Amino acid sequence: QFGSSASGSATFILASIAILPLSAASPGMAAMAAPEGHAAGGRDLMAMDAEDMLFLKRLRSQVKRESRQELLFRRCVGRLELSEQELLFQRALQGRLEGEAVRSWQLQERQQAAELMPKEALESAYAHRVEDLLCLLGKGCHTETADLH
Repeated sequence: QFGSSASGSATFILASIAILPLSAASPGMAAMAAPEGHAAGGRDLMAMDAEDMLFLKRLRSQVKRESRQELLFRRCVGRLELSEQELLFQRALQGRLEGEAVRSWQLQERQQAAELMPKEALESAYAHRVEDLLCLLGKGCHTETADLH
């Protein structure tokens, strides 16, 4: 019986050592014996506690906020550049439209004047203008409009 009780005691001692948590043994052995992803003492490195979760949540919020601010800034800069281009385009268009309006107005005035004046009166007015210009240039003054035709 002694032999069997001695071997039973040895089995009990070995079983007790195997049941002891690894953290009770030396830290080096615990780290080597810990499965991948687990720390000594059985804590899962992949599992996060509430503090870790809160930190990550704040970090994500900050990144999102900074991304939104940068995006907003880029949009504002883009709008400013676009606004300057639109302003230049509008000014050019306005100048062009004003120029066309002036030309159209001048053309209308000429047409109305031509409709109001008979052909002979227009020819006479033209002849007098030419005569005045020739006098100004020192080419001599013509008194008869027939000479200019």
